[in-house]
Amino acid sequence: MIQDAISLGQLYLISINLAEKNATNIISYNIEKLLTNETIVGHVRSCVDTCAEVYSPVISLLQDAHNAFKSKNYATAKASLSSAITIPDSCEQFFAEGEIATESLLAKEDATFHQMAAISLAFLSMMQG
Repeated sequence: MIQDAISLGQLYLISINLAEKNATNIISYNIEKLLTNETIVGHVRSCVDTCAEVYSPVISLLQDAHNAFKSKNYATAKASLSSAITIPDSCEQFFAEGEIATESLLAKEDATFHQMAAISLAFLSMMQG
């Protein structure tokens, strides 16, 4: 039996839900684990602290995008997603900057979240034509 085609709207909702779960995992597992690791000090500790601050609004931004989409306010959904997609890049910048550039402890997580948010943004953009 052939299944019904999935609409772009349904794909958007699936992707935004996955992005939200991924962001929740980054905050509640990855960042929290790094914050409690007492061997992380100095510049790296500062970067992790700053990434925790930068990631703090991401869940709210994704929920705003979800709610705006459901209200058919696509411009607000796009603005919220566009803000969320910059968060991992900002986190990565902190590791790269400063007197001592260090390898990011969140590089994989940041890249994954960026890709997931970009997929959601792409679905939303396709729906707007």
